[in-house]
Amino acid sequence: MESNRLARRTGWACLLVGGLMLAPSVLLHCVPLALRILLRMGILGSVVGLALGGVTRTRRATSIYLGLLTAFFGGYLFLSMLDNAATKSLLLPQGTPRFLEGYPTLLRVGLFFVSIPYPFARFGTHTPDILLENSEVSGETE
Repeated sequence: MESNRLARRTGWACLLVGGLMLAPSVLLHCVPLALRILLRMGILGSVVGLALGGVTRTRRATSIYLGLLTAFFGGYLFLSMLDNAATKSLLLPQGTPRFLEGYPTLLRVGLFFVSIPYPFARFGTHTPDILLENSEVSGETE
């Protein structure tokens, strides 16, 4: 019960931060570009968060390594998407500071990392392992 409440709070916090990150796109007149970035980075970050959450739910080595490989591949895709031609298509209005040319890259990085925590909190297991009573299994000697 407590973990579901924590996951909901995490989800709302991620939505709030993501919405605040999208707000400057209205002033920069690049809402369609920002929504495309939101879609791509949101899906990619959610896949990474889901894979990392799945790693915490299993004890099988194969499943753990497949989850970590999926998360690594998602991180690799994220890094390969940073240098994209869509960044060059941002046309700034007159009088806008030049440092805002990096807004799409900042949006990509921020939305990727903001979309990871909710799937991890929702689908991951956040409890310690159960200690076994049998001393032979746990490796302890009396």
